[in-house]
Amino acid sequence: MLSPITAETYKTLAFDAGVLLYNFDYSSATDAASLAALVKNETTQKNSWLGATKGGVNVQENRQMWNPEFDYAGRIPFKGASRLSNAAPRMTGTLVEMRPNNFKIVSGAATVTESGKITTVQPLVEIPKDAYLDNV
Repeated sequence: MLSPITAETYKTLAFDAGVLLYNFDYSSATDAASLAALVKNETTQKNSWLGATKGGVNVQENRQMWNPEFDYAGRIPFKGASRLSNAAPRMTGTLVEMRPNNFKIVSGAATVTESGKITTVQPLVEIPKDAYLDNV
């Protein structure tokens, strides 16, 4: 009987493994071990830690492709002819760890003010340039 499951399959399974980081600079990672060390350092310091989730995160690319029209190209599609005309990425999930900064990021743009033991997060109507995340 043929099966894609081998003895090695069980050594490489990953369950409930994931972390959501934002504005995380991974450019200095040269291999999996150095990337793991960078992630461990970030999650320890919680500088770019978005928070714990429930049920995972769903990422959709929502890309629309365009095929240019010119003589003799419409009869047979060929590799490399398609061009990206629009991309609307979307990420959904259930964030169960809510801190003021997390709520500020998730809302798109907001101001956070503290007065004694009360923290207020006020969403903004317009998104300022510094509210955009470089990566998630």
